[in-house]
Amino acid sequence: MMTDRILIVLMGLLIHTGTAYAQGPLAPPGAPAPTLKTLHQVEPRFPIGSAFTITQPGSYYLTTNITGSVLINTSGVTLDLMGFQILFGGVKVSNVVNGAVIRNGTIRNTSGGTSVDGFVTSDVFSRNVVVENLQIFDSSFQGIRAGVGWTLRNVLVQGSSNSGIQGLPEVTLENCTVHSNGLSSTGNGINLSARARVINTVSDHNVNNGIVVGEGSILRDVRVHGNGGSGLLVSLGTGALVERVVAVTNGARGIAISTSRACVLDSIAIGNGADGISATNDTAITGCLATDNGGVGIVAGNDATIRSSTASRNGNGGFALLLAGSITECLADENGVVTTNVNAHGYRVTGWVTLKDNVSVRNRGDGIRVTGSQCTIDGNMVRANQGTGINLPANNNVVIRNNVQLNTVTNINVSGGGVAPLVDTASATHPFSNLQQ
Repeated sequence: MMTDRILIVLMGLLIHTGTAYAQGPLAPPGAPAPTLKTLHQVEPRFPIGSAFTITQPGSYYLTTNITGSVLINTSGVTLDLMGFQILFGGVKVSNVVNGAVIRNGTIRNTSGGTSVDGFVTSDVFSRNVVVENLQIFDSSFQGIRAGVGWTLRNVLVQGSSNSGIQGLPEVTLENCTVHSNGLSSTGNGINLSARARVINTVSDHNVNNGIVVGEGSILRDVRVHGNGGSGLLVSLGTGALVERVVAVTNGARGIAISTSRACVLDSIAIGNGADGISATNDTAITGCLATDNGGVGIVAGNDATIRSSTASRNGNGGFALLLAGSITECLADENGVVTTNVNAHGYRVTGWVTLKDNVSVRNRGDGIRVTGSQCTIDGNMVRANQGTGINLPANNNVVIRNNVQLNTVTNINVSGGGVAPLVDTASATHPFSNLQQ
């Protein structure tokens, strides 16, 4: 019995040992082959060490500072300056290009042209080029001439003889700074065409205007200050959105909207040489501040609306509106006082305008001056103006529920109908009465 058990164990060991020998040799046949790709295989990059013309798509980079220009003559190119400088030249983008990227460096002392030029030919222009993280100094013409649909991010342009940035339609600027351009007294800081987008950008101390854009443009979180002309100009056409723009100490107007059907929101104009904010027909202006400007604080054309805004200490008046619009919940204070301008009224309107729930105090001229007919003056506080409180001709205007007190010449000057009785507060019995104490 014991012998049988020993034979079974020995047979199991022999079977296990035979299976182990059948696995073969353990030594590898050779060294392992490499599996990682080289940098050139991941992103093929081609070095540039001197002036060069790029004719094939791909990624190119500078290896040193260069003198002269790089010409991009094909689409699908990325040019990385790698922090180096291009001197006495620039980057030229041919008209055949539709899609390229230029980034990370400095272009300085460009002579005989534009530093980054997308206008190589005059009939067809490059499109959809991205320029980012670039500094441009002392261009002998324009700093950048952008083709259709270009995008500029984190770009600084300073000291150009002409405009800092010039652009065709649908150009986008993000986080850009444009400083002290137009040194030949021509060009603007930024000069763009229709449907531009200018976001979080500064244009300051340019010889002429800070920013000029075309119709259909959007400007948001923009600062224009110290420019010799106007801070922001939106040229003729239809439609624009101006939001959170700050215009300070520009030589002419702060914010000037020549396009109709525009919207100006939460913007500020301080210390500009002419009007603070001016707009044309069908414009909506809301939540704005205009103070210490040489002209009128806020002025608009026909069918415009002005709401929840303040105009104070402006040289030629607080608010001015033409036909068929409205001004509501606004404040006009101390306009014309510094300039001693007797025609600096708190509010000046012509006909078919509604003024409701506004405040007009301490202005050098009249609190409210109406020169036309069919206006409604309702629920305003008009107090301590050096002219007349409410001054209007007898042309079928409605004047009701106003609080008119302590105005120097008289509280209400009108010789026709449509004006509710002006009575002391204590004796008022009619809900539409105008109150004078």
